[in-house]
Amino acid sequence: MISPVQTGSAGDISLRLVMQKLSEILGQPVTVENIPGAAGMIGLERVSRARPDG
Repeated sequence: MISPVQTGSAGDISLRLVMQKLSEILGQPVTVENIPGAAGMIGLERVSRARPDG
C-alpha cells in the first residue's frame, strides 16, 4: 500500500491500523510504503505508474 502522507502522521497511523486488519483477513502481510511530498502528488503519481500485478 502506498501512502502519500508522512510517516507517523494521523493518516499514516490510521492506514496502518486498517492494513493490519486487512493482513489478518487476507492471511498475508500487507506493507505500507510512505511516499510524502508535493501535497500527496508524488505518491499518487507512483500509484498511477505502477504495473498491474493482478
